[in-house]
Amino acid sequence: MSFSKNIISTVVQGISESVICNMTRLANQVGAINLAEGLPDFAPAPLVLNAAQQALAGNGVWHQAENTWGYQPLRQAIASYNQQQYGISYHPETEITVTTGATEGIYAGLAAVLNPADEVVLLEPFYESYLPVIKLLGATPVFVPLPPPLFALDVDRIIASFTPKTKAIIINSPCNPTGTVFDTASLTALGLACAERGIYLVSDEVYENLLYDGRKHTPTATLDTAIRPWVITLQSVSKTFSATGWRVGWVLANPTVTEAIRKIHDVLSAGTVSHWQIATSYLLTSPELPTYLHQLSADFHQRRGKMVGFLDALGLPYAGLPQGAYYFWLPVTPAGFNSDLEAVDSWIRTKGFSVVPGRCFYRTPPRENSIETQYVRVCFAKQLATLEQAIINISG
Repeated sequence: MSFSKNIISTVVQGISESVICNMTRLANQVGAINLAEGLPDFAPAPLVLNAAQQALAGNGVWHQAENTWGYQPLRQAIASYNQQQYGISYHPETEITVTTGATEGIYAGLAAVLNPADEVVLLEPFYESYLPVIKLLGATPVFVPLPPPLFALDVDRIIASFTPKTKAIIINSPCNPTGTVFDTASLTALGLACAERGIYLVSDEVYENLLYDGRKHTPTATLDTAIRPWVITLQSVSKTFSATGWRVGWVLANPTVTEAIRKIHDVLSAGTVSHWQIATSYLLTSPELPTYLHQLSADFHQRRGKMVGFLDALGLPYAGLPQGAYYFWLPVTPAGFNSDLEAVDSWIRTKGFSVVPGRCFYRTPPRENSIETQYVRVCFAKQLATLEQAIINISG
């Protein structure tokens, strides 16, 4: 039986599979060290494992579906966490929705406010899931490149991209892939410009607890009282607790937007796994959480330092250490490569490690011989032994 291409949605035909996940598959096929996907290769901390075991061993009814808005004690824990960490108040009944990871939250948050033909500003480079969601929703992406080598916010250029059709902008700080933490003055200026124009800021803050050199996270919603109603904030278990498989995230938004988000969420998944929601509620309310977060910072500072040794062994220069998240964003031309794909292919086949070609963090298709094809992303959320083995592979 043959099938016509036309039987598949034209929207879906314009969407590619995840390049990042494909790099993991390729690494597994050839036995390479996976420095591509943001998947820790170590077990979560005892605090996390104990919370999971406690949830699994608990009440038998926890095997059943929870409230579609999210397990009520978890929503309360999320509210308490944000109040204690950042001094911002969210009502668990009207402003918090638990989703199947922040990835579903991105879709639900955008779907709640976008209409077809609305414009969404994307800051290049951007996390690869954003663009497909915009396309699926029938909106139009507007690309604004961030200037290298620091990839900081260019507020004037961003504001110049706004039109009467602009409905939202996606902000990701700490940023995947660049590791940049956007400064509060620039974020505030941008937030006020959005609030004045009725533009939503979808603020992806999943790396909020992965910061370096004494930096502290400032949620977009706390910048100014005028900005908060226009912010849709995404948080997640995955990065803070090194539990990417739990798929527990949440969306924080004003009551009107939250009501819309919950309608979308109910259709998409009707709720994530009950046990992991319960375990997350334990983590966010644990008296051990401050100690855990301190150790998390120390551990990732050490991993970042080990990655410097990896780059030195590779002979690859870098503009600066990442300020947050757990990636290095690296130009490949100084190492003698013409493009990201050339570097990726060479390293996985001759040096035994995989990275992500930078072009998947830009518009599709990328413009050849441009900055879009000159960078790679390298993940250091790995055991020190894994990074040491990668150095041995390079030096051997």
